[in-house]
Amino acid sequence: MTSALEKVLEELPGFEPPFSFPGSPDPFLASGWSSIANCAVEMLNEEEEIKEFFGQYITYIQENSELDIVEATKSANEIIGYSTGYVIDEQANKWFDALPDISHPVTGRERPFKSVDDVAGYYIIANTDDPEIKDYLIENIPGLFEPLNNIFDVIYMEKPLDYQHVIFSIRRTEEKDVLFQAKKDDYLFLSGFIIGFEMAMEKDLGKKCDMYLDLFRNVN
Repeated sequence: MTSALEKVLEELPGFEPPFSFPGSPDPFLASGWSSIANCAVEMLNEEEEIKEFFGQYITYIQENSELDIVEATKSANEIIGYSTGYVIDEQANKWFDALPDISHPVTGRERPFKSVDDVAGYYIIANTDDPEIKDYLIENIPGLFEPLNNIFDVIYMEKPLDYQHVIFSIRRTEEKDVLFQAKKDDYLFLSGFIIGFEMAMEKDLGKKCDMYLDLFRNVN
């Protein structure tokens, strides 16, 4: 009988465990480990099968890394939690119900997303008083959105009285959706952007700061 993990790996022909893993110098999002979790979250639906996969995934991580059971379990929770951001609410909730310790790193376990219809735009907020980090944020964030400048308008907001925060305002440049099908897809895209940017900054500067995504609403 084919196990839950074997079913998933069958959908990833030629996949080999990457050399790096969470906790190593290379972040797991760049290492390829999330491919297994992404596939599993998309294809497994039954609670029993989800729980079976989770146990087998932890073992698989241990067998292909130097992590112990505690570290492997933590990593499995983190990777699967992140992967819930790429499926519809109904599918994500099946995984939340089966695995109480997983959550998306930005949106948590709140699915469906609440009150997104009246969202006017977003703020990327970094909490730091480090001048080097501030300069890095101001120099890099707008440029990373340049390929999407027909979709998003990114503005650095100078807040002289709030010296511990660097804030960017992000709005759509037109009413119709160009890249995404719904505003919650914007939220997922931007939350993933923050995670990737934090990793890049830590690699480039050897420093990190708290970054989070907030939203502002239409005023009727």
